[in-house]
Amino acid sequence: MKKFILTLALALSLLAIITPAFGSATLTTPALSGPTSGIPGTYYTYTAKAAIDSDGYQIRYIFDWGDGTSYTSSPRASGTGISTIHKWATQKTYALRVQAKNINGVISDWVTMPVTIGTGNVNKVPNVPTTPQGPTSGISGSSYSYSTSATDPDGNQVKYTFLWGDGTTSVTGVVNSGTSASAFHVWTVAAGSTKTFSVTTTATDSFGLTSVASSPISVTVTAPAISNTPPAAPSFPDGPMTGLSGQPYSFVTKTTDPDGDKVKYTFDWGDATTSTTSLVNSGTTSSASHTWTVASG
Repeated sequence: MKKFILTLALALSLLAIITPAFGSATLTTPALSGPTSGIPGTYYTYTAKAAIDSDGYQIRYIFDWGDGTSYTSSPRASGTGISTIHKWATQKTYALRVQAKNINGVISDWVTMPVTIGTGNVNKVPNVPTTPQGPTSGISGSSYSYSTSATDPDGNQVKYTFLWGDGTTSVTGVVNSGTSASAFHVWTVAAGSTKTFSVTTTATDSFGLTSVASSPISVTVTAPAISNTPPAAPSFPDGPMTGLSGQPYSFVTKTTDPDGDKVKYTFDWGDATTSTTSLVNSGTTSSASHTWTVASG
C-alpha cells in the first residue's frame, strides 16, 4: 500500500511538470496607431501590433471603438499585428482602445487612443449659392428651367433646393462642390392676372448641413385673359309645323361659334318646358324631340 501511494505521488509530480499552466502566461500591451482626428462617415485605418504572449500562444486583438461597437480579430501568432478600419457617425471625441487576448483567455491591459471626429475638424456649412439663373417672366402653365451653384469649404458634394415662391420646392441630385444643377418649374395664376414670385436656393452638403438662402430672382408670371365670343344665333328649328297632342316630334338646328368652341342647344318648346342637347362641334346640327299635350275638343 505504501509503495502504491509513492508511485501515485510521483506520477502526479511528473504530470505537473509536463502540463502547462495556462493561467501563468502573460501578454504585453499592444501598440496602437492610426489617425487621431477625422470627419463623420469616413473610414480610417487602425493598427494593433507587438503584443507578445510569454508562452507563445496565439492571440486575438479586441478593438473597442468607443461608440458602442467592437471588433475581435481571428487568432494570429504572438507578436503579429493587425490592421482594420472603422468609421464614426457623429461629431464627438471617442475613446478608442485595444487589448490582446490569447487563445486560453489571458488578456493584456487596454491601450487607449482618443479620436476626435468633427471637433477641431468641423464640417462647415456650404457657401451661399448663386442667385438662380433663368427667365424673369413667363406664361402661366408653362415650364421654365433655373440653375444655381455653390462651393463647399470642405469640398463635400452638395445638392440644391429651389424655393419657387409659391409654397413648393424642388431638390436636385447630388453634385460635386462648385458644380451647377438645374430644376424645372410651372407656375399657375388665375386667367387675366399677373403675379411675381421670388425664387431662391439653398445648398446642402453630404453630411446634411444647409446654407442660408441665395439672393432671389423675381419671376413675373402672366395668364392671358380668356377671350370668348358668343355663338351665332342658331338656325330656325326645322321640323313639323302642325301635329297631334301626345305625339313626339323632332326638330333640328345648328350654329357656328366664332372661337370654334363646341356648342349645345336649348329648345324652348313654348309650353314652359325646355330640352338641352349634348355638346357638338361648331357648325354641326343637333336635334331634340318633344311631345305637346292639349285638352281634347
